[in-house]
Amino acid sequence: MENISQYFIDIEDNGQAQFNIEYALLNEVKHENGNTYFEVEIHRTEEVPFDDMIEKDNIDDLEEKWLETDQQGESYIESGLFKKEEDAKDYITLVLKGFSTFEKAAKESGVLRGSLV
Repeated sequence: MENISQYFIDIEDNGQAQFNIEYALLNEVKHENGNTYFEVEIHRTEEVPFDDMIEKDNIDDLEEKWLETDQQGESYIESGLFKKEEDAKDYITLVLKGFSTFEKAAKESGVLRGSLV
């Protein structure tokens, strides 16, 4: 299995100086039958600690905190397989409303306000 890309679906402020972050991984999977499939893995990392108000100049700090928290525990929710990479990407961007950058997802989720992303 090879990771192709990562998309951010939702970044939610839980009101307790913590954030819940949902994201999807797009993987290329070579099956033993010789076929190649594209797997969309959906993950959710909860209770990412961050005390500051999210602004453009510290969004990278929140992303780093998320990475630290995500690597400490299990965040897998579910996955689906697609025969075509394009179908998998469409599922992520159209159905899950995923964004290719953390900053764009933060803006669209409403936790990063007043920014031109």
